Amino acid sequence: MNSSVAQELDQKVRRRKIEYLVLIAIQAFFAGSMSAVLRPFLCLGLILSTSGTCWTLTQYRQKRCTLPEANRFRVIVDALEALFLMLFLTVFSIVALQYEVDARVYYAHISILLLSYFAATVLTELFWIRRIFPLLNSAQQLNYVINLPASILWPFRLSYLKRLFRWKNSTH
Repeated sequence: MNSSVAQELDQKVRRRKIEYLVLIAIQAFFAGSMSAVLRPFLCLGLILSTSGTCWTLTQYRQKRCTLPEANRFRVIVDALEALFLMLFLTVFSIVALQYEVDARVYYAHISILLLSYFAATVLTELFWIRRIFPLLNSAQQLNYVINLPASILWPFRLSYLKRLFRWKNSTH
């Protein structure tokens, strides 16, 4: 891997780590401020299940980054993964409403879930980059660097999506 590609990977990883750490800090603040209503057994279950799920999903996501840039499957699956996370949180909210869970209890446990999600994701990404990335061939490494979004907050650039799906500006 040449130095400019390595430098781009380092910049992307640094920015992503910072964004994850900010998100983790925000969720830790919320969870800490509502710690009186947290239920330890439920928190442990949330942490273990979320961390295990994130470990697996992040491994697959990292592997998809090694596919060629024009691979639509990769983009569609990444988008579906985000949609399913939102669907899960929606179902979690509906269940909490049905059982009339106090809002503070609900928000405190959602903060634990999101904190676990962000922490497990960043740790898995770092593990993958340090342990798996060096084992990839040069084409896969280049694809990975190209496909790894620089930001977790806005992972897709509009110009990239237009090029990928060949959207055209209509001039009707």
